[in-house]
Amino acid sequence: LKIVSNDLDCAIAHRSIGECLMNLERFEEAVPEIEAYRTLSEKIGNEYQLQLAYHVMGSLYFRWADVENILQTPIIRRDYILKAYKAFETSLRLCQTTKDVSNMTIRTAAVHLQLGLVQMDLKEFKNAVEHFEAVIQLQPTDTEAVRLAIAQLIDVHCKLGCFRTALKYALQLMSTDQSKSNRNNILDSLVTCGHVYVDLEDFKNATTMFKKALKVKCSNGALKRSCKKWLREVTKLEELFDKCNAMGQNTDEKFALFEQMADTYADALSSGEYKHYTLAIKYYKEMLNSAIMLGKNPYLCYVSIARTYEDMEDYDKAVEYLKLVTEYEKENPSEQGQTLLSIAVLTEKINSSFHDVNDAYNAASIVAEKSVDNNLLSNVYHDWFFYLKANRNAVDFNCEQFEQVAKRWDGLEAFYNDQVDNPSEMEVEDDSADSSKSESHSSNELERSQSQNRRKKQPGKPKTNLLGETDLHVACIKNKLNTVHSLYYLFQQKGHPVNVFDNAGWTPLHEAANRGFTSLIQILIENGADVNIRGCQQLTAAMDAAVNGHLDTVLLLLNQGADVNLLDEQGLSLLHYLCDWERDNKDELQSDCETQATFNRVKSKVLEMMDADLAKEQLKMRNRLKRKRRLNDQATEDISKNDGKFIKDEKCVSFGVDEEEEINFDQPGGGKKAYLSALKSVGSRANRVKMTSVVDQEQATTSSAAYVGLVTEDEFKIAETFFVDDNDEPIEMHESRRQCFPAADRRLKNNNSRIAATNRKFHKESAWDVKKENDNNATKNEEQSIACKFDQRLTELDSEDGESSVEESDDNEFIQATESTPTPCESVIYMKINVDGWNCAVPISKEDHSKDVKWLTEEIATRYAVRHYHKPILILCTEDGAELCETDSIQVVISAKLKLQCRIVDWNEVPTADTYKQLCESVNMPVCDVIVEALCSADESGKLVCDNYSLADVTAPYVFESILFSKLTVLDLSCNTLSKECMVELGNVLICMSNLISLSLSCCSLTSDHLNFLARTLEEHNLKNLHHLDLSFNMLGDGCAVSLMQLLCRCPKLRSLDLRGVGLTNNFQILPQQNWPKLALDSLNLQYNAIDERVINFFLTMSSAVKKLQLCCQLNNTQRSVESCFPTLSNFELMTNLQLTNVNLGFCFGQFVEMLPKLKSLCSLDVSLNKLSVENFTTLLDVMVKLCPALVSVDFDGNDPNAFEQEPFRIALQLALFQKQKSIQFLRLTTGRLHLQSANYEEMIQMWRLRWNKRSVVQKLHSQLTLTTF
Repeated sequence: LKIVSNDLDCAIAHRSIGECLMNLERFEEAVPEIEAYRTLSEKIGNEYQLQLAYHVMGSLYFRWADVENILQTPIIRRDYILKAYKAFETSLRLCQTTKDVSNMTIRTAAVHLQLGLVQMDLKEFKNAVEHFEAVIQLQPTDTEAVRLAIAQLIDVHCKLGCFRTALKYALQLMSTDQSKSNRNNILDSLVTCGHVYVDLEDFKNATTMFKKALKVKCSNGALKRSCKKWLREVTKLEELFDKCNAMGQNTDEKFALFEQMADTYADALSSGEYKHYTLAIKYYKEMLNSAIMLGKNPYLCYVSIARTYEDMEDYDKAVEYLKLVTEYEKENPSEQGQTLLSIAVLTEKINSSFHDVNDAYNAASIVAEKSVDNNLLSNVYHDWFFYLKANRNAVDFNCEQFEQVAKRWDGLEAFYNDQVDNPSEMEVEDDSADSSKSESHSSNELERSQSQNRRKKQPGKPKTNLLGETDLHVACIKNKLNTVHSLYYLFQQKGHPVNVFDNAGWTPLHEAANRGFTSLIQILIENGADVNIRGCQQLTAAMDAAVNGHLDTVLLLLNQGADVNLLDEQGLSLLHYLCDWERDNKDELQSDCETQATFNRVKSKVLEMMDADLAKEQLKMRNRLKRKRRLNDQATEDISKNDGKFIKDEKCVSFGVDEEEEINFDQPGGGKKAYLSALKSVGSRANRVKMTSVVDQEQATTSSAAYVGLVTEDEFKIAETFFVDDNDEPIEMHESRRQCFPAADRRLKNNNSRIAATNRKFHKESAWDVKKENDNNATKNEEQSIACKFDQRLTELDSEDGESSVEESDDNEFIQATESTPTPCESVIYMKINVDGWNCAVPISKEDHSKDVKWLTEEIATRYAVRHYHKPILILCTEDGAELCETDSIQVVISAKLKLQCRIVDWNEVPTADTYKQLCESVNMPVCDVIVEALCSADESGKLVCDNYSLADVTAPYVFESILFSKLTVLDLSCNTLSKECMVELGNVLICMSNLISLSLSCCSLTSDHLNFLARTLEEHNLKNLHHLDLSFNMLGDGCAVSLMQLLCRCPKLRSLDLRGVGLTNNFQILPQQNWPKLALDSLNLQYNAIDERVINFFLTMSSAVKKLQLCCQLNNTQRSVESCFPTLSNFELMTNLQLTNVNLGFCFGQFVEMLPKLKSLCSLDVSLNKLSVENFTTLLDVMVKLCPALVSVDFDGNDPNAFEQEPFRIALQLALFQKQKSIQFLRLTTGRLHLQSANYEEMIQMWRLRWNKRSVVQKLHSQLTLTTF
């Protein structure tokens, strides 16, 4: 700024300074810099810089508002939000009027995004929707801005109650994230989708989403732990929901079910960003109605509803219900006083007049005085005093009253609790208090007390995140000096705790000391932080700093009075930790004289302040530990050489390892390690000195009980997932090469099949045949010789004189050859055997001569199964039908030179679960109980569902081999990340599964290369009976055209094809028409692909008669995108279901209406989210009545909500409901709530219900009307 001379450079310099100050949260200093930037930009007439100046100004006030949110000053915060809104609005106007069009789309989208976030904060949700939709229209699909906009649209539609619209955006977000490699985003989108399904009370799909989320490998461990809890709660909710529906009239049991469901929605499922308060209110009100019907006291219901409205920040309704609560608390002044205090606080939050708030505090004080409860009195007068102090300038302010309140507060200040103890201790105290009350209270009073404890918030306890961290914890972790300065007001005025513990037992002072933030430590100590407070493992802040080598921090704490004689739970002092750090960093200290001098000064000060005897004892202990650790380090190295995986798992137990390790929960010991790791990682910690010795590992394991007390109830519920059998150590896994589907050994049947098998060059060695190492070379040589001889259809006869004799023959049953030069197959003969008209040749070596006929029939049965996909049970016979005994020697058969044949007596069906166990035992691999359970279920039902089992390259071959030749009809491998090698093995399995009807590969991270491997593996083999193929939500991309068509050509009987969200765009390669497979599809789903009419017509032309079409284009919806497809669609007279969602149908509505009567069999139509007008609605209903007699199901959701205002629409709807040849049986509309309540519509709906009697359901949810028959 001092160097530049022109106005433009000065303006940019002011902006840079302002942005730096903003990042440092020094907002007051940043404002004049940004104002100077705006003024100079306006002065020089630079439209681009002026627009950017207003954008930066809006960002400044928006971020400032976040800091004010921490300070809990809503009036000031709202003022900043409004300033941000005005700045962003000006910035948007400049974007629309400026002549500088460089990066205009990106700039405009950025402003729309910020305006949407501001509108969300102001609770102007409908305006926020418009801004977020503008971002999606302006930006490419793969930008982070679009992802954020979609995520916000999900949130805003949930707040508006449009859950189905939110679901569509959630699925779109999930599809978008699947195309990228950011696994944290994939996890987030799956969790979001799961919560939207919860809002829709679709528990099955919600469970599926949460299970998929748990299988995502990412670094967001806290969210995955929460996901375990959500999954458990959703399962419980589903059971409660089914029980509730199964019950008839109101009963005590149904009342209890309503309460459990509401509590689950309000508490267990509403955490972090995900809230389900709307459903909680719904079931609390059901509980209230049930209580009234049963004659119960509604007190509990009013308390729960009020607290839930408070959590929703709907303070007006919360106050309304709390006033009802006070009517039932007149006999208990303590409870009534607490409720009146809550009313006063909420009245203050909704910015009521000074008179109203003051009266509310006065009412609370009168009742509190009657209770003679000093804790309650201190809370009331504390809040009242500081409210009056902050509003001295109010018109109705009474100085005399203020002096009385101040005097009363002075007398009660000693009873006010401004500290929050360790959470675990608080819970123990609460439990003991409850137990003591239970002895004196009646059952009804106890029930009421428990409800209050569940829903009422504890005064003085600050808000925390999932790790139990307060705002002060987070500020200290991130070194936000200005935020800590801002929180100073809370320390002094509002009793915000300084010595507060997180879930792991760390205080803000520990967090700052752990990272060496000396400035923060100074502020904390000045505001009451205890320098000797004990944290996890009884560590002090000075010990925490010494562990990480923050010598300046240790020196500061010593000067502030840190006690050097304190010991942790292992009996170690600060001196020990300093000396331990010195030993680990000896080389660095020798090269850095300044650090060495600082260390010597700190150590000398510690020795000077420390008790002499204790110092000697600690130094001796250090030497002993030093020798122990050296010995154990050597032991650890020896172990790591033999078993690296064991050490990797053990590392999870090590204290202070931040990086999240992958833990195999199927192995013994995995649960305990995950549990200890979760407990010790709760609360953000910097990297500590590592303790990886065996002794330390044992100490960490045996001291696990010490950590249990530091876990809250929620974390304990999460930890229950880890409780598995931990008595044994993990099984050592030896790396061995496993061969899966070898080219010849089991595939060799005849010439054609051998060529098909040996041409598969991309087979991965795995678990098909595990043979001894010394047999490998001989087997390979035999296979090469077999291939050479068999292709030429040569027979080799055994000659005793050693001369070669070769002749062509079809009749000779025994063929053998010898040469003067030895060959690898010198001692091999081939036995030709006929099985039901099919001939095979079995190689017999000299080693096989000692085997019996049973072995030979088993070999023949295996070869027959590979060729014909069914494994028979055979009996070996001579040409005239005489049976051979299973115990007969093969040598005798060869000597007799008999012509042999096999007779099929039955078919062998080995349980797939048993086969899987045998395969795992043969290679000493642990058996996965989940897979065994799935295979057992598959044996009974014929359906194998391995959804989200994480089939790895090591596991998949065993699973695939176990289902080979099985009679499975359904194979679901969804949500398993399959490698290309797995696709090859899968292809080989599919060849042998002749009964397979349905194959699902959804969400398997497949690309076009995966599809190519699968298609190449199938080659000339058809999946003859496959009817359903699901490839949805895989990023196949436009490059999958050839491989997809090849795969479809292998499925001649395919009836259903699901290609949702597979990344198809307008660049999809259209193949020549002669290469298209001709399919008779009943269902085709192309949703969530950014495709145009060219690609849509391509898929439609492939099929001769599509009965169900689902189409939802993503962003490039133009008028031509569906209009040109109407001629093709009109040819499908047998189509019964048509879904055209979000395809801008309004642009071509006339052509659509003309096409609709041609679909004579159409029963269901979904045209939601197409921005259709009232006139479009009316026209469509008229066409349905006159020209579409079969159409009985229509979904208009997400279109114009004002249709009910129009008289023509009302008439058309009445005709469709009552005068249509086949009356409407399903109808969904977006409605205006006020118009729906008019007498005409109420009467119409009632008549419709009477027509269908008990088979009808009417749902009115927010702005949505659904009529359904069943």
